[in-house]
Amino acid sequence: MAVKRFIVLSDIHGDNQCTRSLGAALQFCEEFKPHIRVCGGDLFDARPLRMKASDDERRESMADDWGAGIKFLGDFRPHVLLLGNHDYRLYKHRDESSNGVVRDSCGEAIRDLENKCGRLKCQLFPYDARRGVYQMGPLKVVHGYFSGKYSAARHAETYGRCLFGHDHSVSEFRATALDIRHARGIGCLCKLDLGYDDRTPGKLRHENGFAYGWINDKTGAGDAFQARCVDGHWILPTGIKEY
Repeated sequence: MAVKRFIVLSDIHGDNQCTRSLGAALQFCEEFKPHIRVCGGDLFDARPLRMKASDDERRESMADDWGAGIKFLGDFRPHVLLLGNHDYRLYKHRDESSNGVVRDSCGEAIRDLENKCGRLKCQLFPYDARRGVYQMGPLKVVHGYFSGKYSAARHAETYGRCLFGHDHSVSEFRATALDIRHARGIGCLCKLDLGYDDRTPGKLRHENGFAYGWINDKTGAGDAFQARCVDGHWILPTGIKEY
């Protein structure tokens, strides 16, 4: 079959997931039956490990956060997992924490994650601007390395035709260029109010959403469509047909 369907879900944030949105995305996935399933990163929230974590956050257990992220992997069964900046906190603390217990705990968590991906036959990409890029037909998928109102423009300039998460916003930009430089911010599947961003006006751009579409193995063509929650409702077509 030349035409293959794909879906990209991103920014679940573990126990900070939006249960309604994630449920809708997984239900759509079951009906859409994509050949390629991609998780765009920030599988976990990892609040206790963030650089500016409050004392209360540092005292939090990550058990629920970790369990929610791992459960999502089992439910979604992605073929590709792109680590995000929140997931990267595990690697950073494993390598750099001054607390030996934290280093050991993060190392054990990473081994569990990598083993889970191995059992799922899921390709794991690092959170890295060069190596953290998944090529899917004519499209690149990245977790995302820019944020703010110009993030789509900056991703288009850097990666060309791509899909990204990271800044939790639904956005797009196409550059004036002979080749296609079209970037889409696909939104998030987490809560729109995360607590630690209460005083960040940029969160007013945040939306629940994900991407899906098709690629043609023979011609190299492909396209992506945006799924988004509108007034609390998800209404999406599930069929792709060539005319």
